[in-house]
Amino acid sequence: MSAQSHKPLSIALLGASGRMGREVLALLPGNTGFELSGAGCSPEGGLLAQPVSLLQKGLPDLRFDGNPSKAVAGASVAIDFSLPNATASHLDACREQGIPLVLCATGHDAAQLEAIRELSKTVPVLLAANTSLGVTLLNRLVEIAASTLGEQFDTEIFEVHHRNKRDLPSGTALKLGEAVARGRKAALAELAENRIPGSQQLRSPGSIGFSAVRAGDVAGEHTVLFAADGERLELVHKVSKRSTFAQGALKAAQWLADQPPGLYEMSDVLGLN
Repeated sequence: MSAQSHKPLSIALLGASGRMGREVLALLPGNTGFELSGAGCSPEGGLLAQPVSLLQKGLPDLRFDGNPSKAVAGASVAIDFSLPNATASHLDACREQGIPLVLCATGHDAAQLEAIRELSKTVPVLLAANTSLGVTLLNRLVEIAASTLGEQFDTEIFEVHHRNKRDLPSGTALKLGEAVARGRKAALAELAENRIPGSQQLRSPGSIGFSAVRAGDVAGEHTVLFAADGERLELVHKVSKRSTFAQGALKAAQWLADQPPGLYEMSDVLGLN
């Protein structure tokens, strides 16, 4: 859809019954920029074939669908906030119907990432570990800091999330680690270091450490620490409500609708690349 058009962007929401799916649904009633065309969910949620309005009033007369191909039918863009075990079927559905995909699930393995790259050859795909605009900018600032300060500054990435988050480190923490590595013109695999609590292992020069906490209902906090003898720099981002991610996903969907096939990220949406 052209950014000049006043017609609402038709979106299919996959993982619609989950925590983040509900946040997206809450932003749609009365929103003239978007209209919901389909809502996919897994059987585990207990909402299959139930009206979407059970979760959010003011939405179209749609029902939750367990078939991804039916859920995305007729959409201009699909937004996926499901889990990685659903990614393969969602990729297939978007491939079959040529629908751009904003993929917000995290924790994909190497084979899944390769399947995502393969899909991006035929339809636009935006892979977003975090759809917050602030985190997107944080990645760029971290890259600049790493490039400027160099390896004489030890780097540690701290992250805190709610108790139900499964992947550890988070996808966002790993992206921040990649930003540090890019700034140092290296690959994250070469610099990442996971030290075992209680061990006598000393920190390797130039390494990137990760520290993670899962507790309470924390939406997301990330701190990148650059520390040298006598000084330290901390770059911090905190999210106080999950609707921040939902708003970012909608902005990404609107941007992606006008793009050619390719693999994109949130920095493209903000024009940082």
